[in-house]
Amino acid sequence: FMGETEFYLLLIPFFYWLVNKSFGRRLTYLLLITGYLNTFAKNIFKLPRPPQVDPRVAPLVKQDGYGLPSGHSMSSMAVWGYAGWYWRKSKPWLIPLAIVFISSIAFSRLYLAVHFPADVITGLTFGLLILLLWIKLLPNIQRWIEQADDKLLLALSVLVPLTMLFLSPGDATGYPSEAIATTTGVLMGASIGFIFEARRVQFSVSGSWLQKLLRYVVGALFIGVFWFGLRVLFSFVPGGHLLEITLRFVRYLVSGLALGWWAPAVFVRFGLAKTVNSEE
Repeated sequence: FMGETEFYLLLIPFFYWLVNKSFGRRLTYLLLITGYLNTFAKNIFKLPRPPQVDPRVAPLVKQDGYGLPSGHSMSSMAVWGYAGWYWRKSKPWLIPLAIVFISSIAFSRLYLAVHFPADVITGLTFGLLILLLWIKLLPNIQRWIEQADDKLLLALSVLVPLTMLFLSPGDATGYPSEAIATTTGVLMGASIGFIFEARRVQFSVSGSWLQKLLRYVVGALFIGVFWFGLRVLFSFVPGGHLLEITLRFVRYLVSGLALGWWAPAVFVRFGLAKTVNSEE
């Protein structure tokens, strides 16, 4: 479960809403970039999973799509590796914990018979390369963002995800895969949301444990209304695969906006969070 998309959808709001906004934003981008590159690589290599090679292999979980590189291994290396590095001084115990998480997730992919060892090793290697580049380049990127004009940032928040969507290699249908639509949709929505939150909301993660618990529950329900609501609404729209991918992109774009901007605005409006200015 700790390598599944649903887990990260619970993890990112936890950090962004309750613990550390800066880390939450960075983790969001790192996870989305890693997920995008993983799907991109899978659709380039197009290598099968063990059950697709040998029907006698009985996987313990259902897993579709191509095998190399392992997305779970790749994401866990990047995400948990970055968490360990980010808090290496204040919370050094996170480093061995991150190693345990990464190793356990990698081993589980072999135990579940959904990946070959090469898939897992490649995923870990790619994840490590992304992590090292992220740590190296992020300070310069952060400084540029702080000095950039909001209009330019908003334009990039729209153009970069769209470019990533159109440049991605197609899956078996010839169109961008559902995973690509998901990552680019959230990337656009969250990027726009982070900008508007920083300019118009500026919520603080501080608060009592009860306040934080209510904040998380309300925020999760708030996002769920959009995520599930649009899923039900779009299920009645007839159309082919291309329309389905487009609507999926829109659904995750809206979910990203709710994560980065709308939910924090709700927290402040109903007293579940203070603004940074009010604490000064």
